[in-house]
Amino acid sequence: MDNVLLKASWYEILGRISGAPDSTVRGKMMDFIAPLDTHSNDDELQRIIVKPINSDWVRDENLELQYGHVELWRAQQILEWFQEAKETQVSLDNLPATRLIDWKTLEHQIESMGEYSERTWLAKSIPRVLKNHLVIVTNFAAEYGEQILDIASSDNFYITSNELNGMTPCPSSFDGDDINFKLSYEKRRGVFEPELRRLFLKHDAVMLLRNDFLCSIADIALTDLRDVAITLFDLEGSKIGETGGMEEYSMDLKGLNHLSLVEAPQESLCSLTGVAIISNILGFEFSSTIVEKSHVFHRQSQKLAEPCRLANAKLVFSSNVGRSGSKYLAGVFETVSNPVVSLHEPACPHKECSRGGAVGMQMRTLAESYDWRRNIKLPMIFAELAHVGSKLEVRWRSASDDVCGHCIFLNHPNGSRSSASFQNYLIYAETNPNFKSWFYDVVLDELRDTFEVHVLIIRKYIPAVLKSLYETGFFSKRNGYTWMETANSVNAVMKPLAHDDGLDAFDLLLSYILNTEMVTRKMMENFDAVEFLEIRSEDIYSADGALHLLELLDLQPTEETHRIAGKRIDKYMENSEKSVAEKTNMTYCEERLGAYLERASKLGIEIPRDMVHLAKFRGFQYH
Repeated sequence: MDNVLLKASWYEILGRISGAPDSTVRGKMMDFIAPLDTHSNDDELQRIIVKPINSDWVRDENLELQYGHVELWRAQQILEWFQEAKETQVSLDNLPATRLIDWKTLEHQIESMGEYSERTWLAKSIPRVLKNHLVIVTNFAAEYGEQILDIASSDNFYITSNELNGMTPCPSSFDGDDINFKLSYEKRRGVFEPELRRLFLKHDAVMLLRNDFLCSIADIALTDLRDVAITLFDLEGSKIGETGGMEEYSMDLKGLNHLSLVEAPQESLCSLTGVAIISNILGFEFSSTIVEKSHVFHRQSQKLAEPCRLANAKLVFSSNVGRSGSKYLAGVFETVSNPVVSLHEPACPHKECSRGGAVGMQMRTLAESYDWRRNIKLPMIFAELAHVGSKLEVRWRSASDDVCGHCIFLNHPNGSRSSASFQNYLIYAETNPNFKSWFYDVVLDELRDTFEVHVLIIRKYIPAVLKSLYETGFFSKRNGYTWMETANSVNAVMKPLAHDDGLDAFDLLLSYILNTEMVTRKMMENFDAVEFLEIRSEDIYSADGALHLLELLDLQPTEETHRIAGKRIDKYMENSEKSVAEKTNMTYCEERLGAYLERASKLGIEIPRDMVHLAKFRGFQYH
């Protein structure tokens, strides 16, 4: 077949440089080749292509040598004619057979073989121009195979019908050298190839599931689909030596520029990092839809015989009252070397929350607003994870004999082998003080089973926080209810001293601060599957404290991290209009806290006295 294609091209170019009409060089040979050209019409595609007899059946050694190799002299001649055509300005465009051949690759192959006079035959095949992409998923458990199809359907892949898919594995007794199997080649190809090429008329990329790959279409992929970029996706890559011949098959890839083998354990579909690497290999967009589908699949997999054990990604949130270093901490997270998106107070789409990421919850119950809040926040998180996943820099390394349970392996057509680990989680970090107000329940309810979720409980000396919040004007010159909930909130955990109308700005702020502590404690009681880290704001303001927190979260610092760790960021001090709305001092704030606690005690309101932030942090300089 390769020699026929090469000979057709030889005649085409000879006709052009000789000035003969193109029609004079087209004969029966071009009718033979026409179905390989996806510009052919649908009738031509249905024609059965006659394939020469298999070389294994040729007994004469000289014939076998000639049959199994390509006529190098003719390829060399054509390459010389290309150069001659450039010099004489003869156009060699739009030649049906010529345009099917990848001439640059062929020239490189010839050069690598040495002097022409020493080589009569070019081994294996003529490299073809790869116009389409075929992904064949094999060695999969049904649910995991369907997950590959599900995420690919989010993009430009055409997902084949069940008629072209093969869900049943090859029998263990299958023998690829069996004479009856070889004799069935034309029958199998006559069913598979015309339908596939018909699909390629409408779609650039096609994906199908073939657990029967070895015993159905492997030989067709090797020979008659050399003009198609084929990615063989083996979903049991960690067991490549135990999958009924795939290891032996992968050895046949060398020299075939159209076919690559991806070996990936099923667990790679449980990690967004793994899915991002797979999307990078297969060439589809890593979108928020894929993130959402991965989340759903991860949850459903827990009912399977082989459930997902890796988390989808790592999520880091913060429960704090504000004015406690949340913006500074978001900046620290942003500098780590892990694949991370770090946010402070992200605004919601369609202005469904404030520019500072807040939703007023004083009179809005968590239960009644749950669906509304979930439909706002989860897509925001998925979109950000999709963004960081799409920007993921896949770190391939040479992997000739590596054994790695959390790696994806890529076998290249040139015989080399690379690996990339999917164990390093994508990370979403949000230090928003509004977490404990309007979306903590949504995040922890919906995501804790499929993601590794960390919640940082950030506490700061209460009088210092009171002073800072008061000086920014909340509940005096500014409406605190836009993002704060007092003990009179419909979602409050702590009982109020009195109705808010009877409290001044200091008492309202203390009501908010102390109720937040109670909400946080309830959160920690109700979601024991989540990792809560209790830290002092004053501690992470030091370089050592910030770096220690990164170590606890398994985040890797960079030079930039070391540069900014310990340097405070105050969003209000950066804005002179918001810097100081009211003035007070630390001593007065300490007195007001004492008075609030004493009054609460007399009213029988339970407020824990073991709160660590009732005391100053040793060595910290308060202002």
